[in-house]
Amino acid sequence: MRFDRDLFLRRALGHRDFWASAIETREIHPKSVIERPAAIYADDLGDVTGVAPGIPLKTRLAYMKGGTEELRETTAHRFRNLRISQGSIYSESGHVQLRKQRPRLFGKTEPVVFEAPTALTCNRPSTSVYGHFSVEQMAREILAEDMGLPTVTLPSLKSFWHEEQLRASLDLHATQIESAVLEDGWIFIDRAKNRSFAERFERLRAKAGK
Repeated sequence: MRFDRDLFLRRALGHRDFWASAIETREIHPKSVIERPAAIYADDLGDVTGVAPGIPLKTRLAYMKGGTEELRETTAHRFRNLRISQGSIYSESGHVQLRKQRPRLFGKTEPVVFEAPTALTCNRPSTSVYGHFSVEQMAREILAEDMGLPTVTLPSLKSFWHEEQLRASLDLHATQIESAVLEDGWIFIDRAKNRSFAERFERLRAKAGK
């Protein structure tokens, strides 16, 4: 075990705006507005009294009733000297939790250093929920391939037993890390189901069908 002074200072002194220290931002797909049809059982929505936690009932009902929806843009953000440790990623101006994990004062492993441009494709949902992993993270890994970037990812705390087989069938390869330094790191904001996301997901489906 060792005390990581640089990581401690970033955790203690870092501001909340993680994205402020990005040295480059690329727009992969612009913001767009789509028209959504109502669900076929929209007339029965008045009987719904509760939903699973995470998204309020009002929001879910509005989504099911259709209408216009604004899809946020897909962007790629480039940073210098990103630190990944204990389930979080640290920039010079803040940090983002990638996995539900309590920080420790001492680190267990030495960080792996990646000098070449590298993409980090996981986020907190994809390290804890298989649906987010298999849909959203896989689409981000396709985006990293399109940009010619190798991929790193944190493993989930509770391993997805079918991840290895899924990656093999989709011909996707990511290096799993627990502690790392990305000297030239890219991170994507890619939650909107816009046309860029749809096109990449269609490619994933085509790979799976071979």
